[in-house]
Amino acid sequence: MRKRVWLMGIMACLCVGLTACGNPLKKLPEATGENIYDVDEDTTGNDFADDLLDDLMDEGEIPGDVISFVINDRDDNEESKERTELKVELTTETDTLKYVYYYVVDCKYSDGKWIMKDFSMDEDEDSVVTPLAEVTQDQVKDILINRVSYYDYTPDDWFDSTYAEFSEDGIVEIKINSQNIEPAVIGTGSNPVGDLKITVVWTNGFCNYTGDFDLACTYNLNSESAEWNYKSIEHSSDYTQEMTEETAAALSDEQMTADLAGYPLITDSYNFNTGLVLTEDTMESITFEDIVWDDTSCTRKANIILADQSIFKIHVIANYTYSYNGSEWNLNSIKYSPGYYDGMNDCWASDNDLVGNYSGVVRNYDGTQYATVYYSILTVNADGSLSGVLKLVPNGKDPASVAAVDFTGSYNEKSMFVDVTFVQQRIQYGATSWDWTYISRGYLRYNVETNTLVCDNYNCRYILEKEGAEEASEEVIPEEDTEETSDEGADE
Repeated sequence: MRKRVWLMGIMACLCVGLTACGNPLKKLPEATGENIYDVDEDTTGNDFADDLLDDLMDEGEIPGDVISFVINDRDDNEESKERTELKVELTTETDTLKYVYYYVVDCKYSDGKWIMKDFSMDEDEDSVVTPLAEVTQDQVKDILINRVSYYDYTPDDWFDSTYAEFSEDGIVEIKINSQNIEPAVIGTGSNPVGDLKITVVWTNGFCNYTGDFDLACTYNLNSESAEWNYKSIEHSSDYTQEMTEETAAALSDEQMTADLAGYPLITDSYNFNTGLVLTEDTMESITFEDIVWDDTSCTRKANIILADQSIFKIHVIANYTYSYNGSEWNLNSIKYSPGYYDGMNDCWASDNDLVGNYSGVVRNYDGTQYATVYYSILTVNADGSLSGVLKLVPNGKDPASVAAVDFTGSYNEKSMFVDVTFVQQRIQYGATSWDWTYISRGYLRYNVETNTLVCDNYNCRYILEKEGAEEASEEVIPEEDTEETSDEGADE
């Protein structure tokens, strides 16, 4: 009995062993999705996997040395146990490139071993090639200098072209902030692309500029000396500008204020050169706008309010132009654009103090004096209207014997003109029938340099100075007129 049981046990063990040895699928490596290739030992640890790897390298003409071999999937024929389909991932490297191939391999068990029957590219996965080296700072600099040269920030603006110029001496710093390399799909003829986000600092000698760019490069696989090449560049933010210490000093508010000295002011409506020189004494205030750059030159506006202007409060815009000669900045000019058309003035008044008494010597067109004129501007209104009285006293006449004449008029702070119309156009200044003159209208323009009102009529020329003495008021304005008039509505 014991002998029978023992024999039956031996036969069961033999059957189990024969069954295990008779399943060829057990000789295949498992589909783990992990690398099974040992670079140092040059083996996968599986005889069939080693043979399969050699066959793929030879028949697929795969370049480089194997660094990884992965079985991602295995589709076994469970009925015959002698056929299977493997999905494998094979990675190799040359000195410059990394290849990743995805294959579908049809395998067959024959003569006691597994062999590769056929293989093809996996249609579900792209086999790719990627450069081992990223784009370096030196390569970026070479691309900027030799391929980009200059970058136009406003390519569609014909009138305001702002560009960055890249040169060997001009590039101060290059920083690669990030880099993403897109591999090329094997068999498509495409090349790997590197997308970089970079920051570049460049200089033109007087200013340093900082700009952020998106730089795209391609790696030409067909070139024997394959390397990264320029593809495209776009700015990802507007550049910033920082003046050098020398430029900041040459174009400072203090230096520009000092540069203003010696330039005569052209302000009045007839484009006369008044000769007023702007200094700290003649200016109540001066403020500067931002510098406008144009290659190696720049312009800047100064907003000036003149001091001690008792009739009009005068504003002036001075336009500076500077140029850079390679080592220092030079002042080319300071210009004003006088005129009295709205929107064109570089000189205008924001306020006035026209109310008051004025007097001046009246001259003929030949310059000879024949009278003294007295104005009293009594009311000045916010709508630009005004009124007052006038006396025209011929030489040798007693002012008391000359009647005052009423006038109305208007003023314009843009042009600094005063336009008056006289109610009595025939002015009697004596007892005889010959003692009269004829005045219908007067145009007074403001002279900034002398702080006076000027009349340039053909036969009636005079310069009115504003008076502070009370006797002038008594001579011009009769007592009864003074009581009936007021400056209600005058500008404050």
